[in-house]
Amino acid sequence: MKKIPKDIQLLIKGGGDQKRVLYENNLFIVVVDPANIDNAFYHYTAWCKKDLRSLLDVEARHIPSILQVVSEFDKMKHQNSNTYVHFPPAFWRLHIHFVPPSHMKVANKYRLANQIHHIDDVVRNITGDADWYRKRALIE
Repeated sequence: MKKIPKDIQLLIKGGGDQKRVLYENNLFIVVVDPANIDNAFYHYTAWCKKDLRSLLDVEARHIPSILQVVSEFDKMKHQNSNTYVHFPPAFWRLHIHFVPPSHMKVANKYRLANQIHHIDDVVRNITGDADWYRKRALIE
């Protein structure tokens, strides 16, 4: 797995180009993703500021911060965005993607559909069973 990009590491620590930061709470920092090519396509990511590596580390106590960051993003930007995490992740630092619905076709082309976990499902699964992801084989 790749290391967290250096620019993201700087932003998490409060440095770097702070103009990229859209929102921050106690657990996440939402940034304009470098994949933002133009105004027709948007891509934002919320990076975990703590050492949560993936879905396997998410616990019920993290859900309020996840819901807060999703809600704030919806208010600021795009209410109809697809919000998801993937497993296995490209970077072993929990991050949430916010992309337009049209991006899901592209995402499915490069990642298997079973690697994309919509945030609503993540919240429901962990709220129902704190060990939901740890009990299941996420890689097939």
